[in-house]
Amino acid sequence: MNERVNEGPLPRSLGPAGWVLERFAAWRAKSVVPRQMELMETLSLGGRRQLMLVRCANERYLVGCSTDGVQSVVKVSIDDETIESSRAL
Repeated sequence: MNERVNEGPLPRSLGPAGWVLERFAAWRAKSVVPRQMELMETLSLGGRRQLMLVRCANERYLVGCSTDGVQSVVKVSIDDETIESSRAL
């Protein structure tokens, strides 16, 4: 018997659709550019206002937004140990 081994994350039972999805996923993985900006967390303040913690180029910024737009941007300096210990709580 001449069977091919499934090299991707999708099962062969998906047939041709699985093959297309595997190829698309492989292409997408190669073409994705690493992002420089990440929305780390949001906090709703009520009244359509919110705070967002944004990481950009390894710096962190606290951004205040409302329906009128961005109200303030403040650079936050927190070391990685503080962040990791707060996640453990």
